[in-house]
Amino acid sequence: MLSVALLIGFYVLAIGLVVAVGAFGLGYGTDWDGSGTRTFRPFVVGAAIALLLGLLFAFGRVLTQRPSPPAGVRLTPERAPDLWALVRDLADRVDTREPDEIRLVRMMIVETVRHTTDGVLRAVLSAYARLYIFVEQAISRQMEYEADRAVAAAGRGAMVSALREIRVVAAGWDDYLERHVAPAYDRGHLPEDLFGGFATYLTECREEIRARSIEVAPQEPAWRDSHPPIADRIAALRFVSDVAVVTDGRPATVLLPDLDAAGRQLRAGLFDRAGIRLLPWDRLTPTLADQSARGLAHPLYQAANRLTDRADADLELLHDLFAADRYADLARELTLDADGDEGLLALTAAFEGAVEAAAVDSGAAAWRHSWTGPPELLTTAGDPLPLGEMVELAADPVTVPAARARLAASG
Repeated sequence: MLSVALLIGFYVLAIGLVVAVGAFGLGYGTDWDGSGTRTFRPFVVGAAIALLLGLLFAFGRVLTQRPSPPAGVRLTPERAPDLWALVRDLADRVDTREPDEIRLVRMMIVETVRHTTDGVLRAVLSAYARLYIFVEQAISRQMEYEADRAVAAAGRGAMVSALREIRVVAAGWDDYLERHVAPAYDRGHLPEDLFGGFATYLTECREEIRARSIEVAPQEPAWRDSHPPIADRIAALRFVSDVAVVTDGRPATVLLPDLDAAGRQLRAGLFDRAGIRLLPWDRLTPTLADQSARGLAHPLYQAANRLTDRADADLELLHDLFAADRYADLARELTLDADGDEGLLALTAAFEGAVEAAAVDSGAAAWRHSWTGPPELLTTAGDPLPLGEMVELAADPVTVPAARARLAASG
């Protein structure tokens, strides 16, 4: 009821602003200079008309907008019978009706403000919109506490455990996207098993994620947040009477018998775009790591070609230049605008990429995905490629022969 009242007040405020400006112009306008020949009344009335037109345009845009289709994947009772059985059981326990539908995922006032271009009107309505959100979200947070108490009827321990797990999963999902998905997506790739990969990432890095989720947990609720801090919600449950329940130790994935298909459908709605290439994890990481290595090596080979008037630069030619102590020449050719130190750092990184690409081409090493760090380049024996040693030996003309021998010994 409060939300409806605030919504009505929003439109009353907007129309009242127009009426006030118009009434001021019609009722209290005076001569501009006292001569009766010029008046500012038309300007005020014109401003009121402009405000009215801007308001009507904004309202019209909102009222004629077609609503967006619901997000996520719809889970019908036929598709997820166990999930619906659980939800119906909970609805009976807390004496409420079951939902019309369940979707697997991820305001009119705000939309009106977004489509309003007039400066004065936009400022006033924006301030009211912030008031509306402040009040609405405060009520929403209180309702969240009430909902927690209701769901705790199925077992307070299970509710507390779920809240703690939500915080870990949310923090882990953000990290997973940032570390493992976004770099691939930016280069036109995506893992085939997006959500299966996330499950593996949670298993491998759970303790690290749990510690980080506690560190970044907000202490105070933001005025825009619809949910209170999880720590506050857990603390509030201490005052709820507990009930004896039989612990179900199965993973929640058993509630969705066709989880893989639902995950693929959800992934398509969230991430898929024209030209995206789907790859399994054991191919995705090597593909991206190899692209990065070759992206570093290619400019270095081009710089070596220019210095030697050749067109077929390889590691052998690079070592020839190193043996001739032409590091500075090669660095300047590689990074024209960099100073000495920056150029040598760029040269080192490019040479590392050249060695990595050559190791993959020769079959001496291969990239392996890692959930806890960057991709690893391992030899056929499963050991890390001694890249640091190779680069260090190649960094001094005296030890370049040893660098060649080390490369040969590594295959």
